[in-house]
Amino acid sequence: MNYARPQKMVILTQDLDFSSLLALTSAAGPSVVSLRLSNAQPSAVAKVLMRVLPRVESELENGAIVSITEQKIKIRRMPVNAHLDV
Repeated sequence: MNYARPQKMVILTQDLDFSSLLALTSAAGPSVVSLRLSNAQPSAVAKVLMRVLPRVESELENGAIVSITEQKIKIRRMPVNAHLDV
């Protein structure tokens, strides 16, 4: 994340740790696309990304966590304020 932030890169991942770290630290970037797909084959992922990325480009440029499933797209603008139960 330290490399991606100044480069204004977007992290594409299936690992929830990136989104969690951004929320816990209230960081403003980098943007993350979190894939929650049942079919992780490259051709299936590419098809989903080709359909979704143009729709969320603006949010990613401005700092967001985008979660993608087969049924929906969820966008959380950053910084995300985490709510911790203690």
